[in-house]
Amino acid sequence: MKKIIIFTICLLLLVSSLPSFAIDDTKTTELPKTLELSLKQAIEYAIKNNKDLKVHEADIKKSKVTYDEEMKKIDKFNKMSPYDKKWMPYIERKKFTNGLIKKNADLALKKSKWNKALRENEIKYNVEKYYYDLLQSKKNLNISKENLELSKKQYEQSKKKFDLGKISHQQLLSMELSLSTAESKYNESLLKYNLTKLDFNKILGIPLTQNIVLTDKIEYNMHLIYKIDDEIKKALEMKPIIKLYEEKYEVERRMLVSIDARYPKENSNYQKQLVITEEIKSDLEKAKVDVKMEIRSSYLRLISSKKHIDRYRLNVQKAEKNLELAELGYKVGESTPNDITKARIDFMNAKKDLAEQIYKYNLALLDFKYSIGIGKNQLP
Repeated sequence: MKKIIIFTICLLLLVSSLPSFAIDDTKTTELPKTLELSLKQAIEYAIKNNKDLKVHEADIKKSKVTYDEEMKKIDKFNKMSPYDKKWMPYIERKKFTNGLIKKNADLALKKSKWNKALRENEIKYNVEKYYYDLLQSKKNLNISKENLELSKKQYEQSKKKFDLGKISHQQLLSMELSLSTAESKYNESLLKYNLTKLDFNKILGIPLTQNIVLTDKIEYNMHLIYKIDDEIKKALEMKPIIKLYEEKYEVERRMLVSIDARYPKENSNYQKQLVITEEIKSDLEKAKVDVKMEIRSSYLRLISSKKHIDRYRLNVQKAEKNLELAELGYKVGESTPNDITKARIDFMNAKKDLAEQIYKYNLALLDFKYSIGIGKNQLP
């Protein structure tokens, strides 16, 4: 019996000395070594994993609780006898009778929902912009790599010419300098690409070191034909910022009417409320002007960026032809090392200019699409 007790004690001591492990029942999705993302997938991933949206959901629930409490107050008021209502302070009673209590409760709940929708829209916009940024950075990296490879080819060709005595040592040194410059440009592009990738990963909420491949391309696609006046009219009807100020104005206007029925216009209470009402009305008019300005200016940038694309494409064709002629001339001894270096640089710059203009066009189209939508900035 004593042996059994000693054995049991030893067993308990052994078990207690073992390391304990906490069981985590939260499910985490392990990312693949290389994550391939279309623009649509990137947006969906960012929205799904954004913590701000969860905060907004909690705020909506909080507003709903407050709304329900206000509805109970209204119900209680409606059940009161005319005698009891008569003894309420005049302004407080008017808040119930002219719908101010309900209007304020409705507005608070709507504002919570609008802010969530606006934050979601902001996330979408940011992901699209950074997606384009990363594609553009990758495009510039590829151009720099092509430039470096072409520079190496021209340098090797020049070394052979130097060995044959067809070019001077100074001309060979010039080609070495050109190659060194091309290497520096490539390293700069590589650094910019890696930094842009860090920004993109941060926006998506994935590990900064996660390797990603973007499956969509940044291209020039003809946009729809828009009737700006119609788009402005629709935007003014749907934008939460306009709805907010319209409803705020209606609340303050009703309060002013209530005070006007109780106090003379010279009274300070009336004057204070009048100032508040006029300020909200002014804010509403300013918001409408801002909406119109944003839509018209973004559309002008879109049209302007579109006009230059065809010209830049023609420049690429001309620069490519010029490089071919310079390389041919260099082979037969009619062109100098400086000629082919300049032709190569001109060709690469033309390709960069075209890529940059297509990138600008897509950003301008992005800005315009969001300007005619609900917007992306949180409500005041």
